[in-house]
Amino acid sequence: MQETVFIPLIFVGAIIAFVAFWMGIVYLISRIGGWAKLAEQYPATGRIQGSVYRFCSARLRFMASYSNCLTVIVSPAGLYMEPMILFRFGHSPILIPRRAIVGYDMGSLPFFRSVRLTIQGRNNTRTTSVTLYGRALSDELDQWL
Repeated sequence: MQETVFIPLIFVGAIIAFVAFWMGIVYLISRIGGWAKLAEQYPATGRIQGSVYRFCSARLRFMASYSNCLTVIVSPAGLYMEPMILFRFGHSPILIPRRAIVGYDMGSLPFFRSVRLTIQGRNNTRTTSVTLYGRALSDELDQWL
């Protein structure tokens, strides 16, 4: 009788352990990659109107990669980014104003286009690089910048 109670407890414990592990890894990526610092300097107060690109990919510092999990909105208010709900723990939405982007480089691989943005921190603090991937998004950002 006790064995039948013990098996569901193991199952529930494994689910709780997996969720805690997942949240810890996602939180750690936000800190190491620089997302948390960008969100601290350029927090988004809500979603904005503009050209919406879903399932975008990006790379931040220390090889922090966000593959096909970002929603990016390009608008006159700025560049809005937020990850999917599964990756949102520790990743507050970001709204980077146009004036904070001090440089950009267009890149091209055989099947992919990218744009590398250099973002100046508030009060002229340290710059951060964000590389966004995708032909349509790169074309939009090239016109926007």
